[in-house]
Amino acid sequence: MKTKNFVQLSTYIFLIIGLLHLWRIISNWEATIGTVIIPTYASWIAIFITAVMVWNGYRLTSK
Repeated sequence: MKTKNFVQLSTYIFLIIGLLHLWRIISNWEATIGTVIIPTYASWIAIFITAVMVWNGYRLTSK
């Protein structure tokens, strides 16, 4: 797999993950790991991180 294709694929995967976190916030889904309930502010942090990764991936593949 070429580097550009790998970066493009990972960009799409991070975009989907970010959209799922946004959907979690909008739908007010509860996320639990074991017995611990993950608060929604964790999804806001994840959206920010994935947005930065998607932006960087887009910049790298558009050259």
